[in-house]
Amino acid sequence: MTPAEVALNSPRPMPQPEPDRIRYKGVPSDCVLIERNLQYSFKRHKDDKGGIYWVHFPEKKSNLTARVYPDLHRRNVRVAVFQQDWRNPKDTTKGKLINAWTIDLPMNGHWTEQLSKYAGRAITQSEKQPKCFCEKFLILRQRTRDGRQFFGCSQFPNCTQTATIGDYEVIMKKPYCFMDREPHNNSSKDGSNGNFNNGNYGIQASG
Repeated sequence: MTPAEVALNSPRPMPQPEPDRIRYKGVPSDCVLIERNLQYSFKRHKDDKGGIYWVHFPEKKSNLTARVYPDLHRRNVRVAVFQQDWRNPKDTTKGKLINAWTIDLPMNGHWTEQLSKYAGRAITQSEKQPKCFCEKFLILRQRTRDGRQFFGCSQFPNCTQTATIGDYEVIMKKPYCFMDREPHNNSSKDGSNGNFNNGNYGIQASG
């Protein structure tokens, strides 16, 4: 038998499964379609009940994340931006949903194109956590009188600067920091009074 010949009963290496078949083993086909239309920075997670969702953690200093949650029963995909829990910023099961930066996409028509568009937008929003004029990060708060969310300085009550959450960006008027100014009309009902790790809310503010 020449060196080029191989006996039919000779051991052969087993063919390797395609990478996607390994990556998506046990993943519903709709979730596979969702993931293939998300930016690569979104990483797949599972909740305690086995539900699949995706999270983007910004590379820059930010306490915000972009998340994608499918509801396959209702044929809907939610794209949202969250403020992470300051006690454990990497915990993807906790955090506060930013209502104005959340959209629910019905899974019909050209929904995959819309998903890619809004997921990219959520990435941009999560990577630009707003800063106060005093260089501290603004954190998510909620008005008591109407439940409306806004961003407020983490140095409150020493700094009373606030920012309105727009559809895409935040809107911040001229500063009325610091203690020599009258407090703003917004009042937080989260009970924190701005005391988040000496104003840094779990992350160090960049200069």
